[in-house]
Amino acid sequence: MSSSSSSEEFQTIFDTDVACVQMAEQTYNAVCNNAAATSQRRTRRYISRNREEANQRLVQDYFEENATFQGYYFLRHFRMFKGLYERIVEDVTRECSFFQQRYDVRGTPSFTPLQKCTAVLRQLAYGIPPDALDESFRMSARIARDSLHFFCKTVIQFYGPKY
Repeated sequence: MSSSSSSEEFQTIFDTDVACVQMAEQTYNAVCNNAAATSQRRTRRYISRNREEANQRLVQDYFEENATFQGYYFLRHFRMFKGLYERIVEDVTRECSFFQQRYDVRGTPSFTPLQKCTAVLRQLAYGIPPDALDESFRMSARIARDSLHFFCKTVIQFYGPKY
């Protein structure tokens, strides 16, 4: 093998490596610039879900004095007695700040503890996915998933040593 052919081979490999590095740099810069531009103009889309209306309907259906669904229907829908359900909601709300109703930056109230716990218990009782709660509870899948996470964590911490 002659020295000129090996130097040509080396030059070809070197040129290819340099081209790959340059292409990688260009791609990296393009991605970084695009990400920076995207993050500057990207905002969360707010969907008004009428959570207050959903809460009123929930209270009217199950928790008012003359509720639509009482006794047997409550037991059938939630798979527990109403008194036990209310005690669990109170305990979880007291122990975990996630379940306490707060206001967001826009001044909109968050979901009530009753809404969050009801969504969690529906997920647990019926095995439904979090995104199935959007229509009935007006709750996004993320809030439903977070509620389930914090509920399970709180119940284990609070009731675990006792039971």
